[in-house]
Amino acid sequence: MSKKTNVRRKSKTVISSNNRVSRGGVYFNTEKNRYIARFTLNGTRIIVGSFMSERKAKQALNVARSQWITE
Repeated sequence: MSKKTNVRRKSKTVISSNNRVSRGGVYFNTEKNRYIARFTLNGTRIIVGSFMSERKAKQALNVARSQWITE
């Protein structure tokens, strides 16, 4: 009798071209067509807001992070 061995293969992560996640806590919400700025502090997710442009979302995220960290 031969033993069957379970072979685990590494799954390849496929990232869709319509994936709009960007670095730095800003991502694009396709349902609302807006950029969402958020970050995590001590295990709590803090949502800064939603913005029409990625630039404004990043600016607001940087301001919010600096305010929360200094408190």
